[in-house]
Amino acid sequence: MSNLKFHAHKKNDVNSDDGPATAAVLTFSGKGDDSMVKELTQNSIDATQEDASGNKKKLRISIDQKKIKKSLIPDFENFEKMITSMKESWVKDSNSQYAKLFQKIESHLKKDEINMLVFQDFNTDGLQGNDSEKNTFKYCVNDENVSGKKAAHSLGGHGIGKNSVFGYSAIQTVFYSSLNLAGEYKFKGVSKLGTFTYNNEFKDNRIYYGDFNNDILSLVSDNNEIPKPFRRTEPGLSQFVLFTEDATNFVDNIKKSFLEKYWLKFEKDEIEVSINGEQLDYSNFYKECLRLYGDVIHTEATPLQYIKTYRLSKPVVKKIHKIGALKLYLREAEDGDVFHNKILFLRDGMMIKTFNKGVGGLPKNICGVMYCEDNTGNAILGAMEPHAHDDFYPVLLDDKTVKDKKGNYPTINDGKKIIREIEKFIREEVDKVKQKYIADVSNIDFVDALFSGLLSSTNGGGEGKDSPTDKEKFHKTYLQKDQVFKLSFSSKETNSVVYNNKTTNVGLDDDGEGGGSGNKGKGGMKGKGLVPGTGTGGGATGVNSKRPKPIKARFFLKETGNPNKYNMVLRSQTDLQDLTLEIGQYSDSKKVNNLNGLLISAECEGIQYVISNNKVNDINLEKDIPKNFTIEIKEKFTSALALKN
Repeated sequence: MSNLKFHAHKKNDVNSDDGPATAAVLTFSGKGDDSMVKELTQNSIDATQEDASGNKKKLRISIDQKKIKKSLIPDFENFEKMITSMKESWVKDSNSQYAKLFQKIESHLKKDEINMLVFQDFNTDGLQGNDSEKNTFKYCVNDENVSGKKAAHSLGGHGIGKNSVFGYSAIQTVFYSSLNLAGEYKFKGVSKLGTFTYNNEFKDNRIYYGDFNNDILSLVSDNNEIPKPFRRTEPGLSQFVLFTEDATNFVDNIKKSFLEKYWLKFEKDEIEVSINGEQLDYSNFYKECLRLYGDVIHTEATPLQYIKTYRLSKPVVKKIHKIGALKLYLREAEDGDVFHNKILFLRDGMMIKTFNKGVGGLPKNICGVMYCEDNTGNAILGAMEPHAHDDFYPVLLDDKTVKDKKGNYPTINDGKKIIREIEKFIREEVDKVKQKYIADVSNIDFVDALFSGLLSSTNGGGEGKDSPTDKEKFHKTYLQKDQVFKLSFSSKETNSVVYNNKTTNVGLDDDGEGGGSGNKGKGGMKGKGLVPGTGTGGGATGVNSKRPKPIKARFFLKETGNPNKYNMVLRSQTDLQDLTLEIGQYSDSKKVNNLNGLLISAECEGIQYVISNNKVNDINLEKDIPKNFTIEIKEKFTSALALKN
C-alpha cells in the first residue's frame, strides 16, 4: 500500500541556496497562455500514437479549470508546514525580496479549495519508465534541461518547455498522472521553489509528492492509490497545475493561442481541443477565427491572413542549403483582406516566427506561409531554435545535436547560410510580385478614368485667378476643332498629354495645362495658358515645392456630386512606406491651406485606406511608380487640391 507524502530531499551543499523564483519557470514569465499552449501541445504532438499504417492519430487535448478540496490530497498539512518553514528562510521582514510571493502563497493556502488548471492529452503514448530509468517519466517530472524525444525532428528538444505551466501556479506546483499503452499508471507531484530548513535539516528546492517508503519518495504506480481527482482512464498524460488564479476570458484566450500557434493542425484535421467543455476542431476553427479576429485589423497575430494564403495559393518550392525543399505560399491582399506583409514559418504545423517580406514599394500588402517537409531539414531547423521555439539562432548548432543527410554536423556557418537562403527565397518571390507592377502599363484600365477629369470635348472655362476661393474650379483642357490627342502612360517615363504636335508633360510637380485668364494668362492655380481661352480657367495643382518628402502629386476631378470624387496620383522619387499624407487645397495666394471640406474615403486598387483629419494613413510608394487613388470629399464646391506640408 502506498504511503502518500510530501517530501523534500536533503541538500548536501549547505553553502548553496536556490531562491523560490526558479529560472526555468521565469523563462516563460509574461507569456502565459501562449507559452503553456505552445509548449505543452508540442510535447503532446511528439508523443502522439501512430496507427497501423504508421500515420499519427488525431491528437485530442482538453484544458479545464477546476476546483478540488484540500482534504482530497493526503498529507496536505505537511506541505503547508514546509511552505511556512520556507517562508521563514526567505522572508525576514516586509522588505524582503520574496515577501509578496509568500503573501500570495499564504492567501491560497488559507482557502479550503484549490484552483486547478488541468491539461490532458489523448491518443498519446503516456509516460514510460520510472524515477531512476532514463525514460520519458524521469525526463518529464524529475529532470531539468533533459529531453527524451523519440525523433530528432520533434517539436520540443530542450527539456525546458515543461516549465511553462509552473508559472500558472502561485506555489509553482504541478501533479503528473499518466497511463501508458502498456497499461502502467504513473503519478507524482513536484513543487519547484527554494531551498529551506525543515525539522533541522537543510532541504533541496523541490518538494515532491508521491509514495514515501524507507526514506525514499517514488512515483505511485497503483491506480487505486492515486487520489481520485488525478486518475486517468485513457492512455496519455494529465498535468494538474495547482493554486492557479481566477482567469477572465479564459476560454477565448486559450482558443486564440491554439489558433495562432497551431491553425495548420486544425486545417489538416490533426488536432481537436476541448476548453472548459467548448470544442475547437476542423469543423469550427475557421468560424472561431472569424469571431475572434474578424474585427481586429491591426494585429499581426491574426491567423485569418495565413489560412487564406495557404488555402488559395499554390506553393513555390526551392531547395535550401542542408534542409532540403522549402515550400512558400504567397498571396497579395484582395478587397477586404488584412495582410501584414509577414511570412509565417511553421515547423510540423507549429508557428515558429515571421520573416519580413524583404522588398519595399509593393502596391498591395502580401502574406506568406512557409515550411519544410523534410525530417532532416526540420531537425536542423529545430536545433537552431531557442527554448521558446520562436526564432532561429545558427549559434545553437554549435551543440552538435543533429546531423545532416551525409552524417555531418551542420556548423554555425551552415546555419547562417540557411537563414540567408530562406530570406533570399522570400525576396525573390516577393520581387516577382513587384515586377508585375513595374512592367509597361500603357494599356492599363484606369488610363481613361485617370484623364477623364483632364480632357473635355466642350469649349468653355472655369473661374480663374480673380474668382472667389469658394468658386475655384479644377482645371481641364478643352478640345478645339481638329485637335488630335494622344495619351501616354508608363511607369518608365513621364506621363504626357500630346496635342497639335506639342507636348505638355504631366510631370507630377509641373504646372497644369488649363487655359489661363486672358491670352495665355495664368489661372489661379498656376495653370499656364498654352491654349488661348475666352474664359478664366484654373490650372492643375502641383506639389508644394517645399515639401520635405520626395513625393509628387496630381489631382484630377473625376465626378461631381455629394461627395465629389477626385483621382489623386502619387509618385515618389524613392521607396517609402507607412506614410501619412494630408490633403489640403490651394488658395488664391497660391499657399496650401486646410481643406475646405472633409475627406471621407481613399481607395486604391480595391484597398480602403484609413482616414483621419483629412489624412490618408499607411501609404506605401515605390520609386517612380505612380499610385492612383480615388478620393471622396464632402464640400460645397470643387477644390484645387494639394498635399500639405
